[in-house]
Amino acid sequence: MSNDVVIAREKCQELRKLVGDEREIVATFLLRLVEFNRDNLHEELGFSSLWYFCHRGLGLCESTAGRRVKAVQVLSLFPVGLDYLRDGRLCVTRLLLLSDVLTPENASNLFERASRKSIDDIEHLVAEANPRPAPPARVRKFPEPRPVPEAPGFNFDAAASQDATPAVPVDAGAQAETEPAPAPSREPEANETPLPRPRRRSKIKPTSAQEYSARFPVSREWMGKLKLAKKLGSHVVPTGDPVAILELALDLFIEKHGKRRGAIAPKQPRAKPAPAPEAAEPQATAATAPTKNRFTAADRRTIWESSGGRCVWPMDEGGVCGSEWQLEADHVEAKARGGASEPESARLLCRRHNDQHARDTFGEAFMQAKKQKVATKVASSSGGGTRGD
Repeated sequence: MSNDVVIAREKCQELRKLVGDEREIVATFLLRLVEFNRDNLHEELGFSSLWYFCHRGLGLCESTAGRRVKAVQVLSLFPVGLDYLRDGRLCVTRLLLLSDVLTPENASNLFERASRKSIDDIEHLVAEANPRPAPPARVRKFPEPRPVPEAPGFNFDAAASQDATPAVPVDAGAQAETEPAPAPSREPEANETPLPRPRRRSKIKPTSAQEYSARFPVSREWMGKLKLAKKLGSHVVPTGDPVAILELALDLFIEKHGKRRGAIAPKQPRAKPAPAPEAAEPQATAATAPTKNRFTAADRRTIWESSGGRCVWPMDEGGVCGSEWQLEADHVEAKARGGASEPESARLLCRRHNDQHARDTFGEAFMQAKKQKVATKVASSSGGGTRGD
């Protein structure tokens, strides 16, 4: 075992202890805050509310104080939530997501179902407990940002030409008392333009156990493709419903890339009639059978099923990675070192661990040189290479 692995494991144990300490501190802090609020001790100190005490008295920022006060309200009604906070089955954020649907009858069940779940899973759980109608499907254009009006400037030439008669001298003190001094005007910038509108983020939220509400920005080119798809698919989707069109497009996308990755079995071709018998040709023996250079679609399907559609890279703490992102079929024994392109000699890895396996096998310097060679080839093929003097 290398020295780096030993150091990493020691640091990992230290961080795990700190995480446990942090959970215990948060749970204890909220418990004390519940007791503090129950006895209205913040009023004894002159604070008008518990939030004001957390913000001004404890120095928490506004948003943190608000989350802590809401957590106090939830834990005052459902103190069993403290046990979930202590052992990490829930955090404050996930506890607050459940706050609107918790009742004395369902609290224990919802706490257990939300235990160690992702935020998306808990949002779906909340929508299932409190379903609401999804907004109607529509596509609308965002309003264009209004240009910032330029501040009017002072035209000295025009002011001088309005009255050519000499001005009568006036006492400076009297003028200061009767007329206020004009405010200095701001000269407009030469190339002043309004700030660009920030790009809106995509949002997909569950509205019930079976429905979601989606909101995402699209470009003009995307809208053009949607309009063309409505026309071309008018026989399939006569209403032109964008949700139905997008679902059909997703089916095609999943089918194409699912076959490529082995997640979807290809359709079986129709059986062709047997050809007329001809002179038998000598069949290649196992010794002379050509060796496959790559995995076939059937191989990838077998690898996908045997790995459960997840990365099976073994983790140091036990178990496997389990990632479902950017999965690739990997030779357990590198092909350059004699590994066979057969399902029995392969596994499913995410790209991060596939690259790590290659670095462990061939070394960091070899992989960096290979990546540089590929980058140079891509740049030259796309016309991005530099010309010599």
